[in-house]
Amino acid sequence: MRSRGSATARCPECGFELELDEDECPNCGAIIGDYEGDEEFQ
Repeated sequence: MRSRGSATARCPECGFELELDEDECPNCGAIIGDYEGDEEFQ
């Protein structure tokens, strides 16, 4: 567990819950950096 609290994002491909510093979705393998300019993570 990280001590930052529950800061998470969702994978734009599959909706899997990610840590904010993830570069690749462990569920579907999508490269998160490819989407950062297109969608805002909440």
